[in-house]
Amino acid sequence: MYLKNFIIDYDNNIKEIEKWVSLKSEEKYIEYAKILVKNGVKDISWKQLDDYFRYDKRLLFNLFRYFSMFEEFLRAKLVNANIYNLKELDKLLFSKLYDRVIDNLDKIDLNGCDKDIYAKNNFIIIGKLRNVVCHQRIVVNFKYEEIKIEDAIKLFSKFLPGTYRTNFIRQINECKNKLYESRFYISL
Repeated sequence: MYLKNFIIDYDNNIKEIEKWVSLKSEEKYIEYAKILVKNGVKDISWKQLDDYFRYDKRLLFNLFRYFSMFEEFLRAKLVNANIYNLKELDKLLFSKLYDRVIDNLDKIDLNGCDKDIYAKNNFIIIGKLRNVVCHQRIVVNFKYEEIKIEDAIKLFSKFLPGTYRTNFIRQINECKNKLYESRFYISL
């Protein structure tokens, strides 16, 4: 299948499309176009598709930044409580780090975060989202069981300390700024 089959104004934007396809791949743009079609968009313009791609990348970058901070936060809480040393924790996969946090919830201060949110089933969702982000997959297409991207991001925000949470929500909401209007953009 060709990208030209999805974009109604392909011929009017051929130079720009060729430029971006050479950098990002036609197949990647087709994946985004298929997501839009799956969600009921019939006539996709180049601007709409390119902005949807751009929106996904903005989400990815912001989520990556906050997942990095979140992992550092979890390590710090365990180290500051004198439960583990940093060298031990730096070697752990995210899931193992989280297990250490769960096992020691009563001994660590989560900076005002609700400890109930740290339930194992919530972590599984967050872990799946983290993997999509860290492996640079298409974020807007995230789904785990019945949990879609917007719900997973809302859940992740609840894991963050209050000062980070406020900025995170603002930055996620700003991902749509100056882009083609779309009903698919997330609002937290």
